[in-house]
Amino acid sequence: MPDTNAGNLTDNLLRRLRNPDALGYTREFVRRMLSDAQRIVNAETRKTKVTATLTTEPYKQFYKIQELLPTTTRIEKVRSDGRDLRQTTLKELCHVSTKWHRQIGDTFKHFALIGRDLLVVYPAKAVESSVEVI
Repeated sequence: MPDTNAGNLTDNLLRRLRNPDALGYTREFVRRMLSDAQRIVNAETRKTKVTATLTTEPYKQFYKIQELLPTTTRIEKVRSDGRDLRQTTLKELCHVSTKWHRQIGDTFKHFALIGRDLLVVYPAKAVESSVEVI
């Protein structure tokens, strides 16, 4: 293995697993485990932030996070046209209007998260657009 930090960590973990020759667990599997562990630590400590662009579809407000942004672990902000959208809850959207899920507007105003799976951008636009997800 080359003398790199990832190589040293992989060798160390294989030794701790009592599998120094990588017969039970492959090096690729161990490297993937380390990568996933680092991603979890980064998400919990909020040390790294990544900006991704989400292309929004006309008349659509609900977006599956894992399908559209597979490397995203936590959404903290959503920006549209250079301004931050206000984070809200589903309950607050229901207080805005009982028909919030069908409203169309010129600009996005709010975003809400439904669990870790769905992102809601309110109101929907009649044309294709994009938002920055942080």
